[in-house]
Order: sequence, then structure tokens, then C-alpha cells
Amino acid sequence: MKHKVFFDASCILAALGSDNGGSFKLMRVLSESKHSIYTSEIALDEARRHLTKIKSSKRALSLLTKKFKIVIIPAPKLQEVERCYKYTKDPDDAYLIASCFLKDCSHLVSLDKKHVLPVSAEVKRPKILTPGSFLRSLSK
Repeated sequence: MKHKVFFDASCILAALGSDNGGSFKLMRVLSESKHSIYTSEIALDEARRHLTKIKSSKRALSLLTKKFKIVIIPAPKLQEVERCYKYTKDPDDAYLIASCFLKDCSHLVSLDKKHVLPVSAEVKRPKILTPGSFLRSLSK
């Protein structure tokens, strides 16, 4: 089964910060096994704002998206995002769920323990996991 996996900004930054971490390893595994990797313009904008925290660059971000053939989708329309407010504690994260719905993503991968990961109990698809959890599920 081919997965359609959406990476949020936290995972993109983690992959840029370390090629030994779960985010980078998951991107590598997914791209090698021909699964689809997605992110959104919004997630990339958020990642760009935090590049200095991990001592990275816009060039490195661009190279990462090319290396793993990450499909960058446009921001969902406000109406689509508003439908997803009910799923998130932080309305600013509703775009993640809306983006996943638009592309019918099977998984949303995040490291946000405060706002995104707790939503996994309410949203059945996409399945919301950490990179490490997703890697473990692939190896079963």
C-alpha cells in the first residue's frame, strides 16, 4: 500500500537539523519506497522563519524538498481550514488537517506534542504520528 504522508514544519526542521533523526530517516524510507511526501506552502513558510534556530538555510531547505521529492501544495482555502477548527486546540494548526484532507493523505507526521499530536484521538484519517512511531509501524 502506497502512503501519502504530510510533514509539518516541525518535522521538516528536524530533518534539516539532523540526518540521524526520525524525520530525516522517515523521509528517506518513504522516498526510497515510492510513497508520496507532501507539505504545504504554509508549513514551509513556518520552517523558513525558524531556520536560524537550527543553523540552517533556505538553500538547505530547498535541497531537502528536492532530494526527497516533497510535493508542496498550496495553502487550503479559508473555508476548508474553518471546517477543521473543531479538530485542533490551536486554530493556527487547522490548515494541517485541511491540507491532509485536500490531498487525501493517509498520515500527518508531526513533533508538536502540545497541539497536533493530541488531535490523533479525534481524527482517524489522516493518522497522526511522530516520525519514530511511523517508522516503527512500517517495520512491522
